Formats: sequence, C-alpha cells, structure tokens
Amino acid sequence: MKHVVAIDLGGTKTAVAVMSGSGEIRARRVEPTDLEGPEAWLDQVRGLVASLLPGQRPDGIGVSVPAIAHDATGMVEWAPNLPGWVDVPLGRWLGNAYACPVALGNDGHFAALGEGWRGAGQGVHNFICVVLGTGVGSGLVLDGKLYAGACDVAGALGWSVFREDGPNLEQAVAGPGLEKRALAGAQSGVPTRLSALLQDGREEHPTQLLFDAALSGDRVALSIVEDAVDRLGRVLANVVSLLNLSKILLGGSVGLALVPWIPTLQRLVTAHAQPVSARAVEVEPAQLGHDAQLFGAARAVLDKIEG
Repeated sequence: MKHVVAIDLGGTKTAVAVMSGSGEIRARRVEPTDLEGPEAWLDQVRGLVASLLPGQRPDGIGVSVPAIAHDATGMVEWAPNLPGWVDVPLGRWLGNAYACPVALGNDGHFAALGEGWRGAGQGVHNFICVVLGTGVGSGLVLDGKLYAGACDVAGALGWSVFREDGPNLEQAVAGPGLEKRALAGAQSGVPTRLSALLQDGREEHPTQLLFDAALSGDRVALSIVEDAVDRLGRVLANVVSLLNLSKILLGGSVGLALVPWIPTLQRLVTAHAQPVSARAVEVEPAQLGHDAQLFGAARAVLDKIEG
C-alpha cells in the first residue's frame, strides 16, 4: 500500500503528513517554519519526515508552497513571504534526498486540487477555490483538471484592481488590510463594539475581532466587512462571467470567517455576472480547512506515481 508525504510550507508553520493512496492521514506533525532559509527548512523537513516514517522511504512527496512554483523544473521561483526563497531547486533537493517522485505546486492551486479530491469540489468539473488569509490566491479546476496557466501563476485574484488610485483586492479583503482598517476604525474616537473588543482582546487577532463585531451589529465593523464583501463579490462575478463555473469555494481564515456573508456574495454574483452563468454557480465554504493543501499535495504526487 502506498504512503506519500504531503508537506504544506507556510510563512508561519510547516505541516507534514503521511497519507495513504486513498487520502487517509496516518500521521502528521506541525512546527513553526524555519525562516533561516531554504536549506535550513529542508533540514527541518528531514527531521519531521524521519519522525513520521522512521527508517522508511516515502513512495512520493508533494509540497505546497506560498510561491510561484514550477513542477516541471522543480523550481520555487519566488516566495515573497519566505526570506531567501528565490530560484530554489526544491524538487531536485527532495528527489535526491528521498529517491522518489516529487510534486511541487502553489498553495492556492493545491487547495483546489485537495478540495476536488476530498472536499467540497468532489465531482465538480469547473470551480474555483478562493483562499483568503494573509493574502488572496486561488486555484482553478476547469474541465476536471487543475489549471495552472502559462507561467504556473493562474488564480492570482489578489491582483484584481478597481481603479488606479485604489487598493487591489488583496489590500482590501486579506487579513492585513482588514486588520489595518479595523484598528483605524476602533481609534476613530467613537465608542463601538469593535473598539471594546479590540481593547479587551489585545492578544487576539484583530481580523477575527472585526468579524465578531460585525456579526454583533457594530456599524463600523459592519461597514468594513460589507465593503470587503462587495469588492470580492464583484471580482467573483467577473470570474464567473469569464469561466462559467459551477462552484466558488471560500477557504482560508478570512474566507471561512466570511461564511455568514455567503448569501450576499451569491446575490452580488447573480446581479453582476453573465445571467446564464450566474444561475449555474453556487458560492459555498470549502470543507478541508487548513488541510486542503496537504490533500492537494498528496493528490499531485499520487497522480505522478499512478501515471
């Protein structure tokens, strides 16, 4: 029975799991990412794999990276949130270390692949999985296959713009932008539920407190979230008009926090997308949470093994 190693490299944590060919997670470890550079991280991964598969060699390794990554060459071209990760031959390093097939891919792409295999995209031939967290990315499955694009960077929704002098989508709806607006709103001098929550929860993530305040009816928080939802909904409407999708899946920490606003997003898509396409698409939460990239990494390398 095959066992593959799935790795999700993130800017703050690295998750490593041993998975079966049917998608069962047999063991896993999560550690803070070693940010001293690619070679230091590789040493970290070797230690994690050794602890999960003592004395054994995996049948394959799949790696999800927050980067421009090229599976055909095994290169990580650029990971903006990982110091020193420029033109890193990660596929070759891992292939040499373990003498097995290696699959390498962008985290948004692998999230979509994972959701299509074991999540909310099962049986769906045309969908997008939008991952909203500290950034905004996505993965596209078109005609049942992951679509990477001409340069392996398809799905960079965060770069969508509204006007030349305004924020792009990532600046408007990702965690750092929402956090900045939440703190500014709380410091406006007008007492609100949002300012009270931020005052009482200094060590909590301001973005989550923003959503908590919005759900409680706080007008400042609600205004910030509704603006983000409006911008996201209009971008998604354009995507639906272009690609005629069946589903839009929302994942990532911010994406899952937006679940109460899915009916609003659905209305925006219906109002602004091409009418026939709009009737065919459903906006839903992704199902695999933080494991989506692990499932996608496993599926990618299993595809290589199985031919």
